[in-house]
Amino acid sequence: MFLAGMLISGMVSAQYQQINEMVVTPPSYNGEIFASLQDLLAHSVEYPSETFNAGLEGTEVIEFMINADGYVSEITVINSISSAIDKEILRVVNSTNGRWLPGIIDGKPVPMKKEVTLVFCLNGYENMVRKAVRFQRTGNNWLFAENDPQKALKYYEKALRLLPNEESLLALHGYTLCLLGDEPAAHRDWNRLKKLSNDIIATGEDSETLIRNFLSLVQIGAFRISDK
Repeated sequence: MFLAGMLISGMVSAQYQQINEMVVTPPSYNGEIFASLQDLLAHSVEYPSETFNAGLEGTEVIEFMINADGYVSEITVINSISSAIDKEILRVVNSTNGRWLPGIIDGKPVPMKKEVTLVFCLNGYENMVRKAVRFQRTGNNWLFAENDPQKALKYYEKALRLLPNEESLLALHGYTLCLLGDEPAAHRDWNRLKKLSNDIIATGEDSETLIRNFLSLVQIGAFRISDK
């Protein structure tokens, strides 16, 4: 049982304030034993035995608020592999309470959100990516060849559990949700894409525009998971 890979996202955002043209310092972990949040996670997070034995793997994404007093709140699971992994990461994140230097904007402590991404894989990261590619290709076949978005959605969801930050998958998933009439869920995918990419410009988010936006991204991505 092992934590096969770990990434700490650089996405940090200030709340309720414009940060353009301002001096912004992101929050930083200030623990006594571990010098960084990455070190803490690497030494403290374990692959829960029930998740490992069930053959579950993927990328867990957690977002939380770091308040001006150095305490964390508003912990949200963005992508879940299993409830056991959710609890394990929540346990470690909650243990950092009071050990944060808060984010600073123009010299004033402010609440900021931080996103943490951890990869749990059974047989190496490359094998997990190959599995995601297979799921995506199967989903593409159901969507574009068989015209069955319901079946396609199941495979895109399997792929996203493995690679939740992959923009081509999010675009395909969101587009499929639009076809199935699930506009609220499609909007969540669109908002996630906007957060992940600086290249996406909102042009209106009514139902028809949302479909066009997703379709344009799907065409640009050529239905392929990137190598980055």
